[in-house]
Amino acid sequence: MFVPESAPDGYTRLTFIFEKVSILDEDHCVSYCEMFSNTLVREGHRMVQMSRVDHDRYAPGLHFITHTVGRIPEGLTIRHILNRHSLLPSTTLLPSKLNPYFSSSTYRPLRVCAIGATQLFDYESKLAKEFTISSASRSQFSASATSTTKNLGVSFFQNPDDLYEEHPEVILLCSSIISTERVLITLPLQRLKRSTLFVDVLSVKEFPKKLLLEIFPSYFNVLCTHPMFGPKSAPDGWTGLPFVFKKVRIFDEEHRISRCEKFLNAFAKEDCRMVEMSC
Repeated sequence: MFVPESAPDGYTRLTFIFEKVSILDEDHCVSYCEMFSNTLVREGHRMVQMSRVDHDRYAPGLHFITHTVGRIPEGLTIRHILNRHSLLPSTTLLPSKLNPYFSSSTYRPLRVCAIGATQLFDYESKLAKEFTISSASRSQFSASATSTTKNLGVSFFQNPDDLYEEHPEVILLCSSIISTERVLITLPLQRLKRSTLFVDVLSVKEFPKKLLLEIFPSYFNVLCTHPMFGPKSAPDGWTGLPFVFKKVRIFDEEHRISRCEKFLNAFAKEDCRMVEMSC
């Protein structure tokens, strides 16, 4: 509740009203909110948590008073003007007393990024750490996932939008047959690069091929696969096990072809028996 004119020398003791409208109960969401609040606390704000309803009842009356009083001196001759800081109490409240979440030992600088409204993609939700999977054949991929379980050993995203803002080169669709169509129509495809390669792993092939070609924009690449093994049938490796695939739609551009070959080579280097076959 201040502007440049009312806070030319700083924000100490000036009121900052807030309400936590929608903060998901996840560590990183809570942390971002607290980091933002702590940044304001460090500037000396008087933090006041208040509902929007109470604020809207409170603010008009306060604005009327301040605006009215502000106009009265226009017709008066003021011989002495008090510095507003001289009206403040001599003691200053430390940030840790203003906000129980703040402590100097745990404070981390908050990096705030702003982008234009016309920016095609945003990166606010980018995670700081990425997990690299290294196979015996030295193929390396930076892997991320969104799923109902976090026990995958990769960077995990609760929300598919956040995952897709990472702009992965390959999207590996691992859904059940019965849920495939529902999954496909809810994907935030607008957040992906046009050269993205989509790969399915269903045990039937005509069905996902038809859906991928019908639902997805024509500029996405499509590779249908069937790794004919699983954790129970290949506990000690994939040597000699069949990996069936069909290059349904791979555009004749070098980077698109290379991406598809790199994905398939990851399995070939693990000694899978690569079998190209129509759906």
